[in-house]
Amino acid sequence: MPDLIINPVLTEYPPIVKIVGVGGCGGNIAKHVYESGVEGVSFAVCNTDRKALFNSPITRKVEMGVLGAGGDPEKGLESAQEAKDEIQSLFDDGTEMVFVTAGLGKGTGTGAAPFVAQVAKARGVLTVGFVCLPPDIEGEEKMALAKEGMERIKNNSDAIVVVDTQRIFDLYDDLPIEASFDKADDIMSDAAKAMADIVNKSGRINIDMADVRAVLKDSGDVVMAYGKASGDNRAKDALASALDSPLLLQSHLAGAKAMLLNIMTSSSKQLLTKELNEIEDCLRKQKGVDKSTKLVMGLMIDDSLGEALSVTIVATGLKPEFARRRVTLDSSEMEPVEPSVASSVEKKAPTISVVTQTSPRVPVVPLDMEEDDGYRYPH
Repeated sequence: MPDLIINPVLTEYPPIVKIVGVGGCGGNIAKHVYESGVEGVSFAVCNTDRKALFNSPITRKVEMGVLGAGGDPEKGLESAQEAKDEIQSLFDDGTEMVFVTAGLGKGTGTGAAPFVAQVAKARGVLTVGFVCLPPDIEGEEKMALAKEGMERIKNNSDAIVVVDTQRIFDLYDDLPIEASFDKADDIMSDAAKAMADIVNKSGRINIDMADVRAVLKDSGDVVMAYGKASGDNRAKDALASALDSPLLLQSHLAGAKAMLLNIMTSSSKQLLTKELNEIEDCLRKQKGVDKSTKLVMGLMIDDSLGEALSVTIVATGLKPEFARRRVTLDSSEMEPVEPSVASSVEKKAPTISVVTQTSPRVPVVPLDMEEDDGYRYPH
């Protein structure tokens, strides 16, 4: 009689979501998310600054080059190329989705982050760039470099999340500057946690990595939104919190072809059927969203929510003209979803605009690119 082989019971799943911080700003963002205690996520930092690497609490570190980038994106790129083998090894642990975080406009983040993203995508990892644009005070030259870097990350990723630092400064101009930067970190942390929860949490209806990949991979313009609320009208108010953030680069979901909708509550205060109906009804009433929009839904449990309910939306296939930077929320562009007085709504600037490439493109940062292959930043 042959031996009976019994597969071992898994008591712990290795993380399949990773955050890689590139450069000083990207490393700070990764550190902020790491210290927030997000579950089911692994971390790494890549930098040309040895001191910054040494001071980071994240243990997986890649030193790129030995002299630093000196604010020059070309040197940042060259340093990343020198560490290609180490960067590739970051994705040999079963990582299926990576957020590449970086600040744009200077050397390491602007130059190296597109290369890191391209390495990840080339290895079959679902790749999302998380980048910050510089504030206006840093001048037009830095913004020109940032926009060039943003395009290169976009061309080498499945999706890109763009946070406008100046918008944060304008919204929180009564805060100390460090607190304003923390707001940007909070946005990154909220979005990364929300996406990780979609993959890692379980419940009545789960959304797995295949669902997320089907929505984000080369999917066109994308919007992510996250909101949380408690109280008698928590469902409607959580959705309002997600859709009414002034940081959303557009004020509606018009043109969405498909949406991931993840609703989370605690086991002690579970979702009611009427709350689910309220969310779907309010979502369908948004301008340009109708019954033809494909909806993939998850209903999951997170006991840390207590009495609250959270809503995460990932919408794809939006029309390119809607993915524009805006100054104020134009309420005429969507059906109103007013928060009720009876509810407590999470106000943490939780909504993020994500823009992905609309068609397959030739990567602009070949892995083995030589110095004269035409990859240049404006000077």
